[in-house]
Amino acid sequence: MNFSPGGFFYTLLTFIVTAAALVLLLLSNVGSITNKKGDTSIYLLELNLANLNLDKVFPTDVSIDASTLLNNDVYILGMYGYCRGKTSTAGSDTDQELYATNFTMNSCTKAKPMYTFDPVNFLTTEFTQDTGVNLTASDISLPSKIEGYVKTADDVSKVIYITSCIAIVLNFLVAVLTIFMYCCRPGAVAILGMIEFVAFLAALIASGASTGMYKYIETAFNDEAAQYGIYASLSRNYLILTWIGTALCGVAYIMLFANCCCRCCCGGSPRKVYVEKEEY
Repeated sequence: MNFSPGGFFYTLLTFIVTAAALVLLLLSNVGSITNKKGDTSIYLLELNLANLNLDKVFPTDVSIDASTLLNNDVYILGMYGYCRGKTSTAGSDTDQELYATNFTMNSCTKAKPMYTFDPVNFLTTEFTQDTGVNLTASDISLPSKIEGYVKTADDVSKVIYITSCIAIVLNFLVAVLTIFMYCCRPGAVAILGMIEFVAFLAALIASGASTGMYKYIETAFNDEAAQYGIYASLSRNYLILTWIGTALCGVAYIMLFANCCCRCCCGGSPRKVYVEKEEY
């Protein structure tokens, strides 16, 4: 058996990398699931409605009293729903990145896997709740890009959630089995490497799809923020967690693949090289 201090260290390092990827991806997945400060600092998108233009968003004859809209003006969206809050400072055109750095979350919706952000349904629900006025989708006007986004949002949201969960589960499996890698045969390590590669692909899809979709929403709202008064911002914390977690998945895969090829820290004897003696 090929046991060595160096092999043990390599095994430990592989476990740490895989476990770190697991923790980061898990944190990015469960952000905004509650209104606790730690959870609400990780989200997919923030919407600031402090400067909402009621006449533009509600162009119909629906009568809405602006004084009834003071309960919440900041919303953060996650994979399981969204949380409502209040900011002490209104958004501004010059502050295009962190619109509500000082806000307190008041409540969150009931956690629901594969939550899909439908802007029209979101606004009708929240404004009906705040004002008591029964609003419908026809009463609300949003940027044309946002209305077009709704058609594909449901499918993309499902892809983001499912691939994120796949990456988390597979990383957990690999992290646990990596503990025993020091005693495994190269074939078993190769299987771990393939599992981690699938986890890397799943994490890559989840990170890429979520970044792309919510960046599209952010741009669509902010391009017409002067008209509608709705500002959007991606979460830096989420982007850092999901992309570093994805990168660590790739590193873990490379380490497992290298271990399988070099047999530096798994069971099994090194390849024996037979040299035929030249007869004289």
